[in-house]
Amino acid sequence: THTHKHTLTQERLFSLNNNALGNAGVAALADSLLVNTTLACLNMHRCRFGAAGAIALGTALRTNMSLTTLFIGGNNIGNDGARALADALVLNTSLLELDLGGDGSLGNDGAEALAEALTVNKTLRYLTLISSPYLTARTRATIKALLNDPIRSLGEADTKPAIGIPLGHG
Repeated sequence: THTHKHTLTQERLFSLNNNALGNAGVAALADSLLVNTTLACLNMHRCRFGAAGAIALGTALRTNMSLTTLFIGGNNIGNDGARALADALVLNTSLLELDLGGDGSLGNDGAEALAEALTVNKTLRYLTLISSPYLTARTRATIKALLNDPIRSLGEADTKPAIGIPLGHG
């Protein structure tokens, strides 16, 4: 009997939205991203992981250059997870959209690290940080200043929900 083994390496879009993956599940998935060359969009909104899962994803994003969209909002990555993602963004040249919306654990330090990474990374077009109530006025101003960077331009107003911070190339 022939059985077809469906693997992550065959996917372009993979959604695990609202699954209780936890840190261990996300770490296992991140390991597969280290060798994956086809996955473009990964949705892990509300998958109940924290900083350890985000750190594993950050490690994968340092070398994975096929992923263009990563939705991981609604988890609890905190500042440590955001810093790991920021470190990865400095090296990653494929990610166009990063959604961290709905992560109430993301604090100002993590947002500042992301903003700093965006001064180096010029490929990310959209960053969603909605529901991160701990951002200071200074961090918000820094992120807004990045929107005015001549290398970046705002995306079309109707192409992304207003809840995000668009950082799109024109």
